[in-house]
Amino acid sequence: MEAQTLNKDVIYVYSEPVFSEEKIRDMGIYEKIVKEIDWLKLDKKCLETSNQCRESDLRINSFDSLGSKLLKKVQKSMNLKSESQRYNEKCVTERINEINNLFHTIEESQIKFLPIKYQKIFFSKVIHSVESEEDLKKYIDSLPLIYNSIIKEMKAEMQKVEFLTIEELNSLANENKIQIVNSRRFSAGQVFIKHPFVPNTYMDVEESENTLFHIKMQCLSRIMQCLGASHISGHAYVSETKKREIDVNGKISYKIVDVEGTVNKTKDEKYESDYSLEDTFAGDFSNESYEEALSEAKRVGLYDDFDVKNLLEQRNPEKQNKMLGRKVKIELNRELNENLDSAFGLQAAGFSMNGSYKDILETERKVMFELQIEF
Repeated sequence: MEAQTLNKDVIYVYSEPVFSEEKIRDMGIYEKIVKEIDWLKLDKKCLETSNQCRESDLRINSFDSLGSKLLKKVQKSMNLKSESQRYNEKCVTERINEINNLFHTIEESQIKFLPIKYQKIFFSKVIHSVESEEDLKKYIDSLPLIYNSIIKEMKAEMQKVEFLTIEELNSLANENKIQIVNSRRFSAGQVFIKHPFVPNTYMDVEESENTLFHIKMQCLSRIMQCLGASHISGHAYVSETKKREIDVNGKISYKIVDVEGTVNKTKDEKYESDYSLEDTFAGDFSNESYEEALSEAKRVGLYDDFDVKNLLEQRNPEKQNKMLGRKVKIELNRELNENLDSAFGLQAAGFSMNGSYKDILETERKVMFELQIEF
């Protein structure tokens, strides 16, 4: 995996399909298909023989009955199939259907993580006309090629997403090419989003909000300490809730959610209790600590926040009239929501993923942190 591919907004984890003769034998399907092919040959032979016999009988009866009333009956019977013909045709049809069912068992179990759109493309490229064991081997050899072309097409269409197998993600994590926060065991259907200010670091969607909020709160505390704060206190609250949707053009749109409902209100109130902060410091302040505050704010992306930047300017040691206190409101999840948009695109496209992601990806909350500072 090349380094530049680690900068995608989202990582989607899937199980690598195994299309091999050994795998299909282990599934107990290979021998079944070979047996069905042999039976199909016999059924086709019987059908061919019954058709030849039927045509011969009709020709003989036609000449023998020429000019007689029987000729009309014979001519009429030419359009009718004998019981043996109907039976043999039924056997051939059922045999072909059974073989196709076995093929689909091989394919569907391996690509079920793909959205219907890509599954249809896969099935449209697979050739099921197998009449010998040699054809069966060719069919098996063709599956990885078709699958890889689908993955390539999928990656080209969803350029903000990195699709990784469980093995590929384990390898990247073990080689320290990528850091995964709060998760070491990976499974198909997991979705990770890029950490907004730690390079090559990703967070599981389910834990992303909790992880990011606590880190931001700790960073805020550290910045205020470096700015000479003696006491800080604050809490988070939800200022706006929207529902992510896909419009007719396939783009993400947002619908304002009524938060008066009991469930939504309870969820929003939970932020205030879960994400609160109160720290007391000695209040020491120097040019060195001020520079450290600037560095920390830039490192975690808070320097671009208008209120934080203004606070840093107001606490500049060169200013004569020093600020002694302030109340600020800082958005905690601006960067998080941007990456969740990309992850929601995966869910909307129909990719199989953990059920716990549904509410997280469909709901966009604007979470503010109200901070009271005393210097």
